[in-house]
Amino acid sequence: MIEKRTAAEFNSALAETFPKYFALALSLSAIAKTVVPQDVVERLARESVCELESDFREKALHAFGANVRDQAMFTIWTLRKINDLLFQITSTKVDEAKVNEDKDFCHQFNFAALHAYFSLDCLEMALRLKQPIYPEVMPELINGLRSMVNAYAWARRGAELRFPSVEMLPLETDISDDEDEMLLRASMHGMSTMNEDDDSH
Repeated sequence: MIEKRTAAEFNSALAETFPKYFALALSLSAIAKTVVPQDVVERLARESVCELESDFREKALHAFGANVRDQAMFTIWTLRKINDLLFQITSTKVDEAKVNEDKDFCHQFNFAALHAYFSLDCLEMALRLKQPIYPEVMPELINGLRSMVNAYAWARRGAELRFPSVEMLPLETDISDDEDEMLLRASMHGMSTMNEDDDSH
């Protein structure tokens, strides 16, 4: 993927590769849930995010430039917020009347989150191999990273099925800095767009 020279080549390869990546990621997740204790899963998830954050903070500016580095760091920061929500979601069962809605939110979340993670993986591989990425491909990877905000919006919807009271959700009542406020606005915009799409069907 990271050797593609044009956006068209990248997107063609993405269409072929991403379904396999998606299926493999979900399969590994299902296995982990079965054989690995939840507290270990949570610890490994946090450690993984910290490692990603460290790699991109130290190496991405030189490798990709400030714009890509900043987008990647924001994506990783968003992933950290998502993990906090997921730990709440997985610890609480949804009402039976909302199971189908929850399954739809979960599918939409998985697609958006893994699309963003795929882009992160491409950039991380480029960092490890010291492989330059062609200029026409980089915007495609940046667009993929931005899918993490959509994933955050779907995760919020899943949390709200379980916790209708806004006080129980992160970022609703305690906006601590500019980045939190930016993410909250972005996720609300994402949910607004999704509502418009639902109304158009």
